[in-house]
Amino acid sequence: MFWEITYSISILYRRRIMNWKKLGLGALAAAAVSVAAAAEKGNMLSLSLGDMYATGRGAEKMDSPEAVELGISTWAKQYNIKIVNWRFNDEHMENFSMSTKGYVGWQMREYDAMRKRFDDNKAGLAVCRKLGLKFILNFTFNDGGWPERPDGNPRVYYCYQDKALIANPELQEVDKRGVYHYGYLDLSNPAARKLMVDRIVMWCKRLQADGIYLNTRSHSGVYSQDRNYKPGPHHADRFGFGKNLVAEYKKRYGIDIMTDERFDYTSKNFAPQSAEVENWRKLRGEYFEIFYKEVREALGKDKMLVLSLPLGNYMGSSGGNIFVDHEKILKSGIADGIVLGVSSGYVPINLQRKLGYLSSEAHEANYNVPTFAEYLKKYGKLASDNKVKLYSNQKTVFRKADQKVIEQTPHHEGIAIHLLTLQPHPILSDSADLRPAQGVFSAEAVVKPYKTDRLGEILSKYDHRVPRDMGRGWALTCQYEKYKKGNPMRALFRVNLYGRFNNRMQHKDIAVWSKSALKFDEYVHIGGTVDMEKDEIRLYVNGKLENTVSIPENAVLTQNNTTDFTIGCYSGSRTATFSGLIDSVRISHAPIVERGSIPSYTGKEAGTKVFYRFDGTVEPQVKPADSEFEFIGIKAFGSGVKGGKALEYAKAAL
Repeated sequence: MFWEITYSISILYRRRIMNWKKLGLGALAAAAVSVAAAAEKGNMLSLSLGDMYATGRGAEKMDSPEAVELGISTWAKQYNIKIVNWRFNDEHMENFSMSTKGYVGWQMREYDAMRKRFDDNKAGLAVCRKLGLKFILNFTFNDGGWPERPDGNPRVYYCYQDKALIANPELQEVDKRGVYHYGYLDLSNPAARKLMVDRIVMWCKRLQADGIYLNTRSHSGVYSQDRNYKPGPHHADRFGFGKNLVAEYKKRYGIDIMTDERFDYTSKNFAPQSAEVENWRKLRGEYFEIFYKEVREALGKDKMLVLSLPLGNYMGSSGGNIFVDHEKILKSGIADGIVLGVSSGYVPINLQRKLGYLSSEAHEANYNVPTFAEYLKKYGKLASDNKVKLYSNQKTVFRKADQKVIEQTPHHEGIAIHLLTLQPHPILSDSADLRPAQGVFSAEAVVKPYKTDRLGEILSKYDHRVPRDMGRGWALTCQYEKYKKGNPMRALFRVNLYGRFNNRMQHKDIAVWSKSALKFDEYVHIGGTVDMEKDEIRLYVNGKLENTVSIPENAVLTQNNTTDFTIGCYSGSRTATFSGLIDSVRISHAPIVERGSIPSYTGKEAGTKVFYRFDGTVEPQVKPADSEFEFIGIKAFGSGVKGGKALEYAKAAL
């Protein structure tokens, strides 16, 4: 899941090598653990039923006890799950003032309606007990929210606020000028810590959970009680001036940080590199450690405690430059497990350095942060010696190969998985036959799109999150024109090229759109051809040529990214799924032949590399010999083009 990439550029193409040994995990994997020890490892499933119900489709809405069991049992089997990390809504329902408008209002109304039918917490617990899985609660202690109209600004997107923080704003972090950071606790305040410790113990007991996942994630990163504040992120050293922390710092170092300008990020005398400011950041981190210890003591040793932490030395957005003493936390043995690589909130990538964040792993920024392999090398043995299990945080899709590496890597317990779907996904691992060739490459499918506001990809070998753009390959889909709901739906073939664009060498997607609009609930053939011999990319609809785009001079294909090839979803997450029926799929190293109608392939045509006809099966009839087939999700079928069965993806919301 973490890559170090070596590559070279030839005249014709860029070559990428993705190899676990290149990641720094090679030396660790070489010291393979025993089969017995590997068998004990397992992954953690992070599951939010409120989100699944509000945004899921079909069975994955999990809107009944039977659906909850189907989802958890399916994912447990597919992803080697040992712990279910249950994100429950009761904390917000009982202790928060919730907006009745906008997205959060709609979501809570949907969830309330579901809760009247059945208790999702009891259903989740029952399934975990039946399957022998640990059931722990996902508790976000720094997610107290903000008012519906903070500081007189227009109503914001996602509004809720902890009633205790409304009544006692001093429990929140504060800056030098007395401005509170909405929803983010001042953990130097014993009353703030006690508030959360008491709630944690209460929820753990009431919901009969096996433990707690202390989640540092926060939606509270972008608003403060600041009349002159424009919505956006704060400076990383703005907050952290609670009276208890100020007094403790003065006691230790004889410095009043309230008046000393070295601690004022707005002052010309601000000294972010000084030992004094760094000591302040470390003191902020110490109060987190005190909180962890108090939670541990209150829960007792019979309950599991899992922490979420960044890989780097600072908490990052949105909490700021709060020092994380990994060695001290591991030596203390406070936690049974730690999920690493967790960011605490959102700050736009282009602003993180500008706002003084010393390290970040939020939203693909990843600077001044070790890889998980480097972390294991430094702290893995220390964690094992203190019986602390280390989990990596899912950054992209989880693959079979990832589990094999986990089993062979000492000190790596598993992955915290949270990108989930139950929609059917046939997957083929990378092969040269699945990459656009320097000659001719074609991808085509026969589909029936359902009417929906979310048109997921049909065929994809594309992942924008792979470093240096090397996961950007190609995708075939149908989309609303200009990606705007209400516009006509058109076919789209997207191919990534590398060349000189805007006077610099870079990757660029070339998109070819159909000229004619597609119809919902009707079968249509969509196909794209990359023809390097003619320097053009062509798009076909129902066997007819619809559009052609020239390949820029000197541009070459990003032809051999090793991203998996997926059907019915985006390769990079597998959650943005197609909505409709897919009857057949063909990948070939041959041009699409114009015929004026939906083609009827057999898989025996010249140049065919992949062929699926989903007539009651998800298995490919033709596939590359070096490509491994995998299926995730639940098999579902509908009526095909000629009376057969087509693979069905549930309808999304309108």
